[in-house]
Amino acid sequence: MAYRRFPAIGLVICGIVALALGQQPSITPESLRTWLTYLASDELEGRATFSEGLGLAGAYIADQLKVAGVRPGGDGGTYFQRVEVLGIKSTNRSSVTIEVNGQKRTFNDGEGVIFPRNAGGKRTFTVNEVEFAGYGLNLSPAHNDYKGLDVKRKAVVWLGSRGPRGTDERRGARLLNSRAAFAVEEMGAAAAIGPPPGNGGQRGGRGGVPGVDFTTAARLDSPLPANITANDDFLEFLFSASEIQYEALKAKARWPQPVEDEEFDSRVSPDPGPDQQLHHQRLHDALIAAMDHLSADHRAVVDLTYFHGMGYREIAEIVDCPVDTVKTRMFHARRRLKQAMSASFSDWL
Repeated sequence: MAYRRFPAIGLVICGIVALALGQQPSITPESLRTWLTYLASDELEGRATFSEGLGLAGAYIADQLKVAGVRPGGDGGTYFQRVEVLGIKSTNRSSVTIEVNGQKRTFNDGEGVIFPRNAGGKRTFTVNEVEFAGYGLNLSPAHNDYKGLDVKRKAVVWLGSRGPRGTDERRGARLLNSRAAFAVEEMGAAAAIGPPPGNGGQRGGRGGVPGVDFTTAARLDSPLPANITANDDFLEFLFSASEIQYEALKAKARWPQPVEDEEFDSRVSPDPGPDQQLHHQRLHDALIAAMDHLSADHRAVVDLTYFHGMGYREIAEIVDCPVDTVKTRMFHARRRLKQAMSASFSDWL
């Protein structure tokens, strides 16, 4: 992999508390609400790294530190410390070769597979075994795709962009986005292979350094585990000798099964009865009516979350904004919905 370096600057807020406790202004719920409301507002664009919103947030925090009497501990008598990071423009020549039943195929980066822009130092290694790990998730004792699997020094493959139905949305989104790290760091896999995100695009968002592929303060020649995003052509060939064909697994992942419950047989049926169905319908109608009180941006994230089952990262890609901005919009939307809905329904949010 070839790299070109571009300097980029980060700022760290530094301060030293110099006043005695009795001299410091008291912190009240009202002041906290004021500070956090601004820092979580759409105006700051999720405070993404290198964004204007992050600069505004830093200036605001520095002002509050000054008002509180905190002595600056940064460069030049300020509250900021200059931190240099590398902005990297990479030329990725990574490839992966698969052998199935004596047939070999090589897939280069961008041709059936996508490697991370930071693929680490140059190296060649061989993995002799591949394990299929379902959704690649360890949600609970009731749903652990790694239960009974030994994936150490093997390649792990998973399918499914959303995980099984019934997964907690926020926790599920975090775990889905960290499947590769979990497979390698926690389970000891040598490589991680998965399909593209749900909409087929690459994850990303605003707030990076223009003209570079990634930023880092770490060594560029350190070896990193292989993390491969694969398309249908790659996965079909990989599964071609398997008893279960790729298309069948793909179809099953497209209509995810609910999270298993080992105590299901000993419990009353979870299917909603007539009263619950009526309550759900009323809740649906109340939510639709309350959404009329939202701005277009807030209404979009609520609709994609509650009516389309999408996670924050998927929504960020659709509405073209940072994930943190989606979270901020959802925070304000929920607060407005609670005000617009009756108490019997607002607790559901």
